[in-house]
Amino acid sequence: MADAVQHAINDSRRVPNMVLTAHVHNYQRIEQQIAGDTPTPFLVAGAGGYFHLHGMTADSGHVDHDLGAKLIFSDQFHHSYVTLSVDAENITGVTTPVATTGSTKHKHDAASDSFSYPAKLIRLEEGATVSL
Repeated sequence: MADAVQHAINDSRRVPNMVLTAHVHNYQRIEQQIAGDTPTPFLVAGAGGYFHLHGMTADSGHVDHDLGAKLIFSDQFHHSYVTLSVDAENITGVTTPVATTGSTKHKHDAASDSFSYPAKLIRLEEGATVSL
């Protein structure tokens, strides 16, 4: 996926304001500095109902030293969904944890992630390329 996003950025000269992905394991919000002053958020919204949520091998704040990507928030213990709101100025979002009736597997308090990122156009500088 990184290869496809990298080529899309380099070919179009535009940087995404947010990259949305999903799978059936857990929720993650990762930030990576691609261009400009604002990091690009990558959301992995994968806690929507699959019965077997997968554990994380990194804690919030972990930085991948090869890519510079930073894990901002994750939840491996609760099912949840993400609500996004987009206007001309911002992309805002919040996760809503969903209580699982009768579950005793994990005794962690559900936390919600909320965020806001600019919705302005981000162009790649002339002559610059990204490598993800």
